[in-house]
Amino acid sequence: MLSSPDVVETLRIELDDAAKNRRLDHVLRERLPEWSRTRVQGLIKGGKVRLSGAVVTKPGLVILEPGVVEAELVEEQAEAPSEAVDALRILHVDEHLLVVDKPAGLLTHTNSPAGEPGVAELLAASHGPFPSLSEDGERRPGVVHRLDRDTSGLLVLARTTAALERLKEAFAEREVSKTYLALCHGVARFDSEWIEAELGRATKSRDRISVVEPGEGRAASTYYQVLERHAATTWIEVRPKTGRTHQVRVHMAHAGLPLVGDDVYRPRGRALVPLPAGAPRLARHALHAARLEFAHPASGVQLAFESPLSADMAGLLEFLRAHAATREE
Repeated sequence: MLSSPDVVETLRIELDDAAKNRRLDHVLRERLPEWSRTRVQGLIKGGKVRLSGAVVTKPGLVILEPGVVEAELVEEQAEAPSEAVDALRILHVDEHLLVVDKPAGLLTHTNSPAGEPGVAELLAASHGPFPSLSEDGERRPGVVHRLDRDTSGLLVLARTTAALERLKEAFAEREVSKTYLALCHGVARFDSEWIEAELGRATKSRDRISVVEPGEGRAASTYYQVLERHAATTWIEVRPKTGRTHQVRVHMAHAGLPLVGDDVYRPRGRALVPLPAGAPRLARHALHAARLEFAHPASGVQLAFESPLSADMAGLLEFLRAHAATREE
């Protein structure tokens, strides 16, 4: 059960012309990338958001002019919900590590000491505490690498300090093979492509990542290969060689192929061709961590894991295939 949420911070956003004609909940979620769409909308419906001094309760309110948004951010103090624990499918566990199939909607780890539990906190209850290393002043128990809340798929947690150190080194040294599946707006021009573009914090929104000029960010490398082309979307396999924050999402948007359902990295000033009428609604961005290969941190034996495509993405993909086939007849 959730306890009564407390206001912990007031977020203030100066709205400029770039916010004009955008939905209020989209603007807020852009500044709160770790929050789910449902949580942002709940904040608005709960009367915790003011637009130019007036309380607003409609998440879909369209911003028509410059102004100021003030949001009273609240954190949920929660026990591990049983449905969230049940949704985690453990693929491998030994004394050194644990591999889990994470559903969309769950954090990798909690975003504050009293906040919403993530996968690491949920599994600690059944598998014991995970070791942690200090990262930028934060301690993230067991976390070797991270998946965004709305990304589904394979996640590795370390159960010993030695395993945590070795696995983090393997990810940093590009010794781990990662394969994602993504559904993107737009029809890809090339069958495959390397995207080499440095990434850094966006200047206007420090919670966003953006492509920056050479020498101003961190090197990032992504390879993608087209699996299918539809009427207005492309189904692709993505293999990031580096592991920067939001790398796949930002690089694919930079290549003109933004992820379906990604409100944070939708291109501005360019209209996207909408999905066909009747398409199943996807309540998150269309990204799935499908395959993972790495050497066991203790034995050195090569391990490989696969995660079946999540039901929501699979349903949308089948609809788009059927729609494209109908158009061709």
